[in-house]
Formats: sequence, C-alpha cells, structure tokens
Amino acid sequence: MTTWAVLTDATDDPEKADQLADFFILDIRGATAYSLRHLPGATNIPYAEVAKPWNLDQLPTDRPILVVCTSGALSSQVATVLGVLGCSVRSLLGGMAVVPAS
Repeated sequence: MTTWAVLTDATDDPEKADQLADFFILDIRGATAYSLRHLPGATNIPYAEVAKPWNLDQLPTDRPILVVCTSGALSSQVATVLGVLGCSVRSLLGGMAVVPAS
C-alpha cells in the first residue's frame, strides 16, 4: 500500500515509483463516483470488471499500477489479484477518502 502523503511529497526518487506521475492510476469505483471526482489521468474500470480479459489488456506492463477506490479496502483486494497476475501494483491506503478535495 502507498500513502497519499508519499505520492504528493514532491520528493521524487527516479529509481522508485514514489509520485503519482510514476503510476498508471486505476480507479475501480463506479462510474458515478468516478465522474464526481477522480485523480487526474485515472482510468476507470469498476472493480467487478477489472479481471475481464478486455480490461486486463488495458493495463500496462511497463509501469506500476496504483489502484484507487473509495476507502482502500477494495483496491487492496484488486491489487492482490493483479499482483498474482504478474502486475507491478500498489493500492492507495485510505482511497479517495484521504485525497483532499480540489
């Protein structure tokens, strides 16, 4: 799991995925929640749809994935499944609940 503070602390280590821009952001909330507020550049695939082959094909193999949900609970489960499938993946601890409103 990765915390919001680490992803936004402006201390970038080029050897690590430690800033939002280093990740492919996968928002697994429903379309309504996503449309109301999401991280810039996030791709929305609802959690029940992530493991479908055509959605797995959208995920990158050349950069880490940051999975985001409302609270961090579902994203950690999806991150575990994607990790088993060989993806480099992390979950946002606390989900969108910890992301300040812009």
